Amino acid sequence: MNRERWEQIDRLFEAALDCPVAERPVFLSRACANDPGLKAEVESLLAAHDPQDRFLETPVLAGSATAHTGNDEDELIGQAFHGYCILRPLGRGGVGVVYLAEDSRLSRLVAVKLLSQCSPADEDRVRRFRKEALAASALNHPNILTIHEVGEWCGRDFIVTEFVDGISLREYMRQRPPPLHAAIDIALQVASALVAAHAVGIVHCDIKPENIMVRPDGLVKVLDFGIAKRIGANVAGRDTGTTAGLVLGTAAYMSPEQARGEALDGRTDIWSLGVVIYEMISGRLPFPGATNSDRIAAILERRPEPLGQLNASVPASLERIVNRALSKNREGRYRNAAELVTEVRNAKDELGTSRRRLWLRIRKRQLVSAAVLFAGIACVVPAARYARTAIHGTRASPGASAHDGIHSVAVLPFANESATSDSDYLVGGIAGTLIDDLSQIEQLKVASCGLQNSCVVIQHRQPVVC
Repeated sequence: MNRERWEQIDRLFEAALDCPVAERPVFLSRACANDPGLKAEVESLLAAHDPQDRFLETPVLAGSATAHTGNDEDELIGQAFHGYCILRPLGRGGVGVVYLAEDSRLSRLVAVKLLSQCSPADEDRVRRFRKEALAASALNHPNILTIHEVGEWCGRDFIVTEFVDGISLREYMRQRPPPLHAAIDIALQVASALVAAHAVGIVHCDIKPENIMVRPDGLVKVLDFGIAKRIGANVAGRDTGTTAGLVLGTAAYMSPEQARGEALDGRTDIWSLGVVIYEMISGRLPFPGATNSDRIAAILERRPEPLGQLNASVPASLERIVNRALSKNREGRYRNAAELVTEVRNAKDELGTSRRRLWLRIRKRQLVSAAVLFAGIACVVPAARYARTAIHGTRASPGASAHDGIHSVAVLPFANESATSDSDYLVGGIAGTLIDDLSQIEQLKVASCGLQNSCVVIQHRQPVVC
């Protein structure tokens, strides 16, 4: 859904709210006479805005399928509807179950989020589910989960999305702490997704590792706009999202204003992303606590431990980014996600430059060491020949046999004395190169271990004649 479509829905929604409840069906039928999809979107918003308004209730879709009354996730496996075949459950969320399904029309795997069975009194779950569908369908960005279809089946709402073959950031961090460059790249992709969402007036309100998926190729997808809030001029002064005074979200990642139940804007997502970055880099939350109340108290009252004290490899620029994102006063944070993207991208470039400089220094030191080693070998072999002839009391003559000199050499492994493991491959490569080069001498027998006869053993850059 593009921006123009979103604004059209907004205008009709506001106009419908100004109509008496009994007159809204007639108004929408006339305003959306040639666009049933537009009418359905506005009706969904109206139903979410006023749960007691029953005029929008629609009968269960006719069809051969019957409504399911149980809660068993497995009962739908093998079922087909709207061209999708349910294969297996993927997980359960706050308002429904997510299944892996096959789109038989396009021969692709998709994810189907099906609203759980609920009573008429459970209107909030339906409202959140429809809000997620509407909010996410308005977004089109490579780092945001793509919505394929929204509909109703046997009285149950469903959303069909792309299937992300990956793991949540929570699982990613549980398996292994992300390297610094990977953490920055994940943060950059999430921030880019927030730029797209905020541009159409949508605040996610629940950025956390569970709502961030990481594919094997490194691509990040932001999920779950179930408590998203609409902001900006689009809403014409009327908030149809999260109500002030109502606290929704995950305590550990809430901004101070979110914890207080105040009105929100894009800067609350910037705070939450700051918490995620801090956690990726340090392996802990900036505002820990045994209970949600303890965490909220820490968010409102305490300062996090400096990142540099928890991870000495953190660049000063990245620590400044996190500190600014976690400013308790939202005026002290980045004004928008686009500013955050610029800063994170600069930090990524700075880290890349530092890594290249370090690699060049290590490479230069390795090349110098290799040159010294080869020069040492060139000196050791003649010296060893001279020492052998001196021991036997004879001087080598031009026609002397190869048995009168060194005829076997053992090259032992070299030790990596640098502070990084990045040069391990070169340490092994030098030994192999020496063996290959010395093997070109026909009269010389070369081995990678000690031999019984006289040999030259090279170990830890110190040649020893034996």
